[in-house]
Amino acid sequence: MDHSNSECEAVVLGAWPDSIRANLVIIRLAAEGIEAWLSDDYIVEVHPLLLHAVGGVKIWVRAVDLASAQKVLATKPDLTDWEAEGSET
Repeated sequence: MDHSNSECEAVVLGAWPDSIRANLVIIRLAAEGIEAWLSDDYIVEVHPLLLHAVGGVKIWVRAVDLASAQKVLATKPDLTDWEAEGSET
C-alpha cells in the first residue's frame, strides 16, 4: 500500500491545552464528516507539566481535509470560548 500520496498524509490542525477541549473539537469535526485524531493527550493528562514540552494536545487530520477543518473552526465560534494555540484569527 502506497502511503506517499497526499490523501493519506496527516497534518496537525492545531494544539490545545487539554484533551477535553481537543475532544470537543474532534466531535465537532466528526459532525462535519471530517476524521480527526489526537496525539500527546495521554502525556498531558498524566503529567500536565509536560504540556509545553510536547506542544499541547495535537489534533491531526488528513491533509486533504485540512482546509475544511480550518473552515469549521473559523465558522463555529460557539464551539468553545478559546482558540487553538498558534491559530491565526
